[in-house]
Amino acid sequence: MNIFRKILAGLFIAGALPAAAQTQDFGSWTTFSLSKKVADKFRVGTDLELRMRDNLTDYNLFYVNLGGTYKPLDWLSISATYRFIHKHKDDGTYGIRHRYYNDFAAKFKPGKFTLSYRARIQWEVRTTGYSDKYGLIPEIYWRNKFDIKYKATDKITPYIGTEIRFQLLNPRVPYNEGLTFDRDRAYAGMDYSINDNHTLGVFFLHQIEFNVEDPETLNIIGVEYSIALD
Repeated sequence: MNIFRKILAGLFIAGALPAAAQTQDFGSWTTFSLSKKVADKFRVGTDLELRMRDNLTDYNLFYVNLGGTYKPLDWLSISATYRFIHKHKDDGTYGIRHRYYNDFAAKFKPGKFTLSYRARIQWEVRTTGYSDKYGLIPEIYWRNKFDIKYKATDKITPYIGTEIRFQLLNPRVPYNEGLTFDRDRAYAGMDYSINDNHTLGVFFLHQIEFNVEDPETLNIIGVEYSIALD
């Protein structure tokens, strides 16, 4: 566990370094997830999430995920997901976004540890409430996430991780500024297994933006409840 703590400290120190000159905010993410195994190697599921911002005083967004995951190997999974997003815009109005993404995830379990890597390619368009000039031109990102879980007991699993995002295309910036890393996240949390199907999780996430106009630093507390049916 000493190694676990050192890795955690390193992630958060590294994440905090560029944040001094940025706008700061504190928010919350509350998530409910439901999945069902429909075949030997295939699972479908949905997620609902509410996000608050401005020091927990204002609504940021609500989204619904619908997707499926195929697991061809014990250590490999491939997912496809559609996300509907209702977003509170900075000007006080609301808009609709549509996101589609593919995940490729690998997991390895040495002893009580689980080491995970996930690559995500995502496309997002903005429709209702956004300018017609850019709305249907997708923003495209490549996201890489690494995390480490430790099975402390049969019920409790703490974890730490980081995710960095690479912008492949954004119609709202000049083309020569589009190919760049622009966001990093570091997080730590704990999952509590209520029983074989129900899990409650809590986490803290630190997010920084860079190589963008008006970068922001976010500190997020999150609560997750998931149900996995066989």
